[in-house]
Amino acid sequence: EDETERQRRVLEAFQLPVSLDCVDTGSLKEAMTLDKKTVGGAIRWVLLDGIGRAVTRGDVPEAVVDLALESLGGRS
Repeated sequence: EDETERQRRVLEAFQLPVSLDCVDTGSLKEAMTLDKKTVGGAIRWVLLDGIGRAVTRGDVPEAVVDLALESLGGRS
């Protein structure tokens, strides 16, 4: 939580968005399948395992993605 709040403060300090106001999450998810990291229909996610520690995963459940998008304020 401390890292998440730290990142939020940095984004806000530079007046960058921290929510997905007026973004259709269904369209966003569809666009993500077109990303170059998608292999065989599965998205390869680049996730942070702490500040400065990126990992690549292909096993993120769709329900987790939906929950993350909803928590940002997107609409389905």
